[in-house]
Amino acid sequence: MARPTRNGTQRDVFTNTSRTHQNRHTIRAAKRQANRQDRAAARRAVGMPQDAVVLLFVGRIQPLKAPDVLVRAVARMIEDAPWRREKLRLVIVGGPSGSGLDKPLALQALARELGVKDVVDFVPPVDRSTLVRWFHAAD
Repeated sequence: MARPTRNGTQRDVFTNTSRTHQNRHTIRAAKRQANRQDRAAARRAVGMPQDAVVLLFVGRIQPLKAPDVLVRAVARMIEDAPWRREKLRLVIVGGPSGSGLDKPLALQALARELGVKDVVDFVPPVDRSTLVRWFHAAD
């Protein structure tokens, strides 16, 4: 089955062996490899285990953004499959803001109440370069 390409030429949809396709595949593979290397280096930099599943929340901690929903979701994930506790990490980067200033430790209290304090890491606000490391370290 042939399909026109952008430049008007025909290519076989099922057996695309064009050089362009091969180059894209090579570039994607190289990007995946670079991303894995970036992740490994970033995790070393922020002190996260290489085999962890890292969920990341970044921002000002306030009820409007509902970070409590994420903490509750992690608790539910562990409740449904207790083996996840070993590798799952929730990292919350940021500080209380706005209406969150009323109860700055409420999210930490919720994690403790739900029994996931050992899985949730609270990181105070960081500079941009450290923030980039956190983004690279996250899944």
